[in-house]
Amino acid sequence: MLQFEIATACHKIFTFELELGLAGIGPGVRDAASARDDARCKLGQWLHREEARYAHLPGWPALIAAHREFHACAGEMIEQVNAGHGDAARCILEGRYRDASAAVLKAIERLNAEVDTEQAAG
Repeated sequence: MLQFEIATACHKIFTFELELGLAGIGPGVRDAASARDDARCKLGQWLHREEARYAHLPGWPALIAAHREFHACAGEMIEQVNAGHGDAARCILEGRYRDASAAVLKAIERLNAEVDTEQAAG
């Protein structure tokens, strides 16, 4: 479904902008509190709008949890950068952050498959 492709793109764009900001390229996302807030990004806004529509599906809680974990990692990573702890930020980036981002994308795919299955059955 197109809306899930858009959700995936929104996550990838946020990730790209965050990483550009951390690299000092462009404005990016540099505020830890903003990065930590899972409702401020486009995907988070979509999730809050679509909760009533998809919350009954088994993949919904996993997507919400993965998205929150991703934003927690993003906020922590920015805090480390802002504190001058580049090595700690890089460890988060290359570990938990990448894992959390991949989990968000996988959860979007799973929810999309569940919606497809539900529509085919109904």
